[in-house]
Amino acid sequence: MYPQRSPSKEDAEFAGLLLEHPVFEAWARTGSTPTIRRSDLLSSREWHRQALYQNIYKRWACEDSMPVGLPAPAGLIACLCSERDIDFTETERDLVDLVRPHIVQMYRSAEMLSMLADASPSGGARTIMLDRDGRPLLATQTAWDLMATYFPGHSTLAPVFPAPVGSWLQAQLTRFDRASELPVPGAPLVVSKDGHGRLTLRLILGERTGEQALLVLEERRETAPASVLPRFGLSLREEEILSLLRLGKPSREIADTLFVSRRTVEKHLENIYCKLGVENRTAAVMVAYSGDQER
Repeated sequence: MYPQRSPSKEDAEFAGLLLEHPVFEAWARTGSTPTIRRSDLLSSREWHRQALYQNIYKRWACEDSMPVGLPAPAGLIACLCSERDIDFTETERDLVDLVRPHIVQMYRSAEMLSMLADASPSGGARTIMLDRDGRPLLATQTAWDLMATYFPGHSTLAPVFPAPVGSWLQAQLTRFDRASELPVPGAPLVVSKDGHGRLTLRLILGERTGEQALLVLEERRETAPASVLPRFGLSLREEEILSLLRLGKPSREIADTLFVSRRTVEKHLENIYCKLGVENRTAAVMVAYSGDQER
């Protein structure tokens, strides 16, 4: 990988000659990405005859390269490349081999964190990290409990997906095999429960590594009377919280029910009090639902 800069004539020239690089040529030919130096594959004299050296590396005054291969989708190469004006030693190559597993894991973790950050800006979703074959890598018990709620009879004791989810996942994961293009967004799976709740499942593919995916579970519950929203200008989330207040639920239980943090619930409560012109929970419920009580 090279420093980010605006595309230039040199960029296009380098891209056109890239597979002349002896390390990248060896990786493409063998399908594996061991730590190799340019000097392991070509002598300096042979290297200097290459158009890639004459047109690019000679200008950069780079004599040796030692790329570290990173996970990448099929047909693509990703690496962290060290280059300098003298040859790398065998000791330096051995040291890079020692730290390479940690570099690769950091790369995977960075992609995982990026997908988690993109999954739910509101923080109201549950997620399950998967490998490219759809096997769970990382999940919370609440995610499995949510799955069991919408698929009655499914056990939460083992990390196994209900049959409809497993079939949908396999169809979604075939998008990993499109090596020539970025995966297009797949159709979500939507499941309803008793007319009072809806679970939406969507899959985010790891486009950098091609090794992992994030299953996002988002639930919407129809708990608040529709008449409350237009009368007081409440948001859908504020409606949900107000209806749970009416049932006597404390903030912690509301947070668990809606899969948000307690701090988020408290912030919504402040907005509700302001819109209703009240100062506490009891008054909020009385004002919002006074019409229902009169009927």
